[in-house]
Amino acid sequence: MAAFRYLLASGLCALLLGLSGCIEPFEPEVKVQDTKALVVDGFINSNGRTTIRLSHTYDLESTAGPLTEDKAEVFIQGQGVGEEYRLREVKSGTYVSDSLVLDPTKKYRLFFRTRDVRLQLKGQYASSYETVKTSPPIDALTWKVVPRGLELYANTHDETGQSIYYRWDYTETWEFTSLAESIIQYVDHQMVKRTEDIYHCWQTVNSPSIRLTSTKRLAQDQVKEFPLIEFVEGDTRLRYKYSVLVRQYTMSAEEYQYWETLKKNTETIGSLFDPLPSQSLGNIRNLNKPTEPVLGYVGVGSMTQKRIFISYDELPRWQFTTGYESCGIPDTLLPLKGVPYQDVVDDRFASQSSQPIRKDYDSGYYLYSSKECVDCRERGTTVRPSFWQ
Repeated sequence: MAAFRYLLASGLCALLLGLSGCIEPFEPEVKVQDTKALVVDGFINSNGRTTIRLSHTYDLESTAGPLTEDKAEVFIQGQGVGEEYRLREVKSGTYVSDSLVLDPTKKYRLFFRTRDVRLQLKGQYASSYETVKTSPPIDALTWKVVPRGLELYANTHDETGQSIYYRWDYTETWEFTSLAESIIQYVDHQMVKRTEDIYHCWQTVNSPSIRLTSTKRLAQDQVKEFPLIEFVEGDTRLRYKYSVLVRQYTMSAEEYQYWETLKKNTETIGSLFDPLPSQSLGNIRNLNKPTEPVLGYVGVGSMTQKRIFISYDELPRWQFTTGYESCGIPDTLLPLKGVPYQDVVDDRFASQSSQPIRKDYDSGYYLYSSKECVDCRERGTTVRPSFWQ
């Protein structure tokens, strides 16, 4: 398991006596493992395409991120009937099936062989066979203005009372603009009219946290106004137009427990008085070496989704942040005594780290700022999303 950073009291008795300064940061020595634990991310979609990502855990000190597991052989298997569907690798460590419609009366599992396993003939991996869980539709995505900003909610229900355990993830997209609209660009020692708009962009991010709830203790299998996303007043995402695509899943009690443990481990660790992280390995095993830790839970079921838009004109007249507050105002490229102005221009813009905006109407010199502040493509894309209204 990955190491978790936390504080230990090196003189806890002093804390109990009410004295200050006895708690010191402590970084426990963690042995770097030669072999990183395998991580399996995804679920078997019973009515559509299944996407599975294979990677490995990595050290906190690493800046490279997780190592993907490529060239694996990955299959969806039905229990006891010889039913099998292969997933193809679309990019390193990511495997996708054809669009499938699985029998809801049967159980299915994920089965795969990694490249090293095949070469060394050591074993193969499989999740447990799971019952197909069918997610009901999302009734509505609603939102309302609250004292601290805005909250967006999920609403759903299952008249059969079979869903009970719910999980959501989502993809957010919003329109934004950079610090200033650049109408000129530097090309081959000359300023020419800019032909591409690098002022208007769209940014897309996936949900950063785990959202789940249970109706087990309720009289009805109904979720009403479950908080999915919070926005502070004047949030940059709401400045022009915002959209979110929400995906809803239902799961077994065991899968729900896995996600609940994972949520606690990733969101509540951080202070001296938080519970220590517990292990949450999931339902995947090395069939030849059951003691090997493999992280992830592969459930089986359908997924329902819904999209909502929120526009500026629907909101209070907040003072919105731009995301470019640290950029300040554009600079003016002033001449240097004894240096031709063209040399000053070449020196400033040749590396492209600074971008011209326009000529200052009063001085006739160029206004400019850093590429990060002028070119919105540094944070998003100028390509309008196909679903954008």
